[in-house]
Amino acid sequence: MIERFAPMNHCYQQHQLDTFLREVSEIGFKKIDLWTCPTHFYVDNFWHEDVNTLRKKLSEQHLVISCLSPRQSCPNPFHLAVKNTEAIQRTRNYFQQIIYAAHELEVPRIMVTSGWSFQDEAWEVAWGRSVELCRWVCQFAQSYGVKIAIEPLTKSSTKLVNSCDRMFEYFTEVDHKNLKVILDTGTVLRSEDSISKYFQTFGDKIDYCHLTNYQSNQFAHVAWHDGEFELFKVLKELELFGYAGDFCLEYTATKYQKNPKKVYEATYHQIKKMEENK
Repeated sequence: MIERFAPMNHCYQQHQLDTFLREVSEIGFKKIDLWTCPTHFYVDNFWHEDVNTLRKKLSEQHLVISCLSPRQSCPNPFHLAVKNTEAIQRTRNYFQQIIYAAHELEVPRIMVTSGWSFQDEAWEVAWGRSVELCRWVCQFAQSYGVKIAIEPLTKSSTKLVNSCDRMFEYFTEVDHKNLKVILDTGTVLRSEDSISKYFQTFGDKIDYCHLTNYQSNQFAHVAWHDGEFELFKVLKELELFGYAGDFCLEYTATKYQKNPKKVYEATYHQIKKMEENK
C-alpha cells in the first residue's frame, strides 16, 4: 500500500530538492508529488528546467512522480481564469511547458485549479474564462498522454470551483474526457461537503487524492497526527468506494518547514501500522 503514497515537496521549499528526494526515499516512500517550487524544478511560460538531471536524481533514489503540481494563483501570472489576451497566451504557454515536462518525465497527470476572479468583477465572467482555458489545456495535454486533474479549493480561496456542486457545473461546461477530479480530503471536510458526495457525483472520474487533514483554526493542510480526522477512517471510506489511485501527502502548514522529514516519518509509520493490523 505504501507505494500509493506520494509526499509533496511543498514543506521542503526551504530545503534543497536533493534533500527532499533523499529523505522521502530513506523513509520508505516510492513516489512523490512534485510542486514546481522555483528552487526545485523551475518552469515559466518560455522554458522548463532540464528533465535529464531530475530523471537521474529520481532514479538514484528509486522514486517516480505521481503528479506534477504547477504553481498557480492570483496575483501570480499563471492561472486558468486570467484576464486579457496577453495573460491568457502566457498562461497557455506556461501550461504547455508543464505538460511537456510531465510527458518527458512520464508523469501521468498534472494538477490544476479553476483559478481566481478579481474582487471587482462578477465571478461568472471569470468562470467563463476558466472553463474555456481549461478545455484548451485538456485537449493539448491529451495529445501528450497527460491527464488534467482539477483540485477544488475552499470558498475563502476562490469564488469559482469551491464545492462539489460547483465542480459538477465546471465539469459539465468543460465537457472534456481528459479532465479528472482530485479529491482533497481536508478541503472536502472543511467545506462541509463529503467524500461520499464526491464519489456519488463523479465516480471513476476521481483520479487522484490529496490525502490531507485539517484544523478548524488553521488555514493550511496539516498532517494526520495534527488534525481533527483519523487517517484510518478516511482511508477506510475511500476503500469502500473502490478508490485504488494514488495519495498525495500535501502538508502546507509553515511549522513543518523546519523539519519536514519528521512529519513524513510520522505519516509513514501510521500507514505501516495500519497495514500490519489488517
